[in-house]
Amino acid sequence: METIVCATDILIEILKRDTRTVQMVEGWEGEVAISSITVMELFYGALDKRELKKLERFVSLFTILQLTPSISRRATELIRQYA
Repeated sequence: METIVCATDILIEILKRDTRTVQMVEGWEGEVAISSITVMELFYGALDKRELKKLERFVSLFTILQLTPSISRRATELIRQYA
């Protein structure tokens, strides 16, 4: 089964209940995962402890991928290539 790594901006749109984004993600086949950096970005944007709790429940729905040195190098390569 394929794993799709979801970006922070997509998750923010889901949290805002953007219909188009929700429908797009619902159409994905495979496991949807998020990175540990995405978790930190979402938590950093929390307005208060109540919103942080909501985000903690939300991210618990996903597999959280930890970054390794090889993932970090590959991400850097992709940024250089496509920036």
